[in-house]
Amino acid sequence: MEAFVPIICLVSLVLAIVIGVVRKVNVGLVAVIFAFAVGYFIVEIPQKDIYVKGWPTQVFFMSIAVMMLFGVAQLNGTMKKLVQYMVAFTKGNDKLLPFVMFVGSTVLCALGAGVPFCGALLPIAFAIAVERKIDPLLMCLCTANGVMAGGLSPLAIHGATAASLGEQVGVENYLPVWLCVIVTMIMNTIIVYIVQKGYKIPNAEHDKAGAIEKLDKKQMLTLAVILAVVILALVLRYDIGLIAFCGGALLILLGCADEKEVIKGLPWPIMLLIGGVSILITVVTAGGGITYLADLLSNSITDVTATGIMAILGGLMSSVSSSVGVVMPTLIPIAGELGNSLGISISALVAGIVVGANSVVVSPLSTVGGISMASLPESIDKNDFFKKLLFAAVLYTLSGALLGFLGVYGWIVG
Repeated sequence: MEAFVPIICLVSLVLAIVIGVVRKVNVGLVAVIFAFAVGYFIVEIPQKDIYVKGWPTQVFFMSIAVMMLFGVAQLNGTMKKLVQYMVAFTKGNDKLLPFVMFVGSTVLCALGAGVPFCGALLPIAFAIAVERKIDPLLMCLCTANGVMAGGLSPLAIHGATAASLGEQVGVENYLPVWLCVIVTMIMNTIIVYIVQKGYKIPNAEHDKAGAIEKLDKKQMLTLAVILAVVILALVLRYDIGLIAFCGGALLILLGCADEKEVIKGLPWPIMLLIGGVSILITVVTAGGGITYLADLLSNSITDVTATGIMAILGGLMSSVSSSVGVVMPTLIPIAGELGNSLGISISALVAGIVVGANSVVVSPLSTVGGISMASLPESIDKNDFFKKLLFAAVLYTLSGALLGFLGVYGWIVG
């Protein structure tokens, strides 16, 4: 029976994902059922240890805190005003708008807003595209690329998850991994801009953005608190979770947003997904499933192809499941075992996984792509746009794999 324990653990993980996807139920909820059944009865882990050791307390608290802070900023219009200021920055030079949306979404998401903020950015991108008569696919993909580049920041929910998982397998410095994501998204943005002929966008005869209202007192206070949190976290090394939570709570206390609306807008489904799958991954790891799978992979791939293959695997898995809740928690632990057995950089493997898992989210079947489809103006053909997003997701996965095969990620992480 002992010999079959790793296989049973892996099968339970696959079943949890499949059942969740087929039944359209949060995979995290299903994962806890399997974690208890397999963890207690087969791996023989004490009941409390299953969730005490498996629940990602640090990532959970930090993500809730940061999203509460930015939830206030979104509800009181601070984030929307900032985007409007960025658009007005071009002063009618509309050729720059795709890049402005890329850089702006990168910065805003990197500060902590994260991938969930794409729900606020993409409708703005489409509105600008319609008003300025710019290709909506170009504006959508450039904005989405920025969301993914910034969303993998260690201050954002996706990046914090990747950093935490990477630390567990020996990645002491996550920033080079994040740099791999940024480089990939910059490359994808340039390619999209050229293919969609962004350089042919005519300049506006005058600045159609019009006058933008100044930030009101609540918005200025919100922006000041966000900047203070970022400075305290990055410069003075305060714990981002604690100060972001205090910042968000302070803004609510000062009436900058409605408490109920802020709490209602927190990404509870994502957090339950991350927590539930993390508990199951802990059980799978304890049962030897991760080591077993890593051994299988090490026999079929080489040190040259490993990073590229992990990027493709991450993309394929993320096309049918959550990158932050399922794919990264499943594959990054394998990267640790695989890196040690093949004698290659674990950081490079983690970078390949992170890029692959998060590039494909522009697919209309995934998070960012799904929000894009939901945000489409009525004037745009949804069927045609669906196909284009699906094609873009495939190309993005291949671009990440190509950089992995060429050793670019290995060079970046050193």
